[in-house]
Amino acid sequence: MNMQLKYLTCNYKERPISLDTLTPGFSWEIVSDSRGVNQKDYKIIVSNESEDIIKGIGNMWDSGWVESDMSVNIEYSGSELRSDTTYYWSVLIQDISGNETKYTAPYEFTTAFFKQTDWQA
Repeated sequence: MNMQLKYLTCNYKERPISLDTLTPGFSWEIVSDSRGVNQKDYKIIVSNESEDIIKGIGNMWDSGWVESDMSVNIEYSGSELRSDTTYYWSVLIQDISGNETKYTAPYEFTTAFFKQTDWQA
């Protein structure tokens, strides 16, 4: 069986720039060559380094395995995000038969300036 995650989005955009929220939402879709594939668990990691994501490390957030079939707008709940910073994220899932995907390639999002004092001329 071939099972992959595709159409990853953060706040419903593929690679958003200038997100003005401290709690972005992550979404994905399962694509499989088998019928009836259902997600049982997911694990999301977020890092400020793309290399960490490639190694499976989330230095900003590692959700750990979450038993849930949800795959739309999963809210970030890691360390506080900084203004004007690029972050990288990835997800893997496990289906009800115990099959596990690999981490997706790193996706990115960039935060906006959160406070007036973040602006400098």
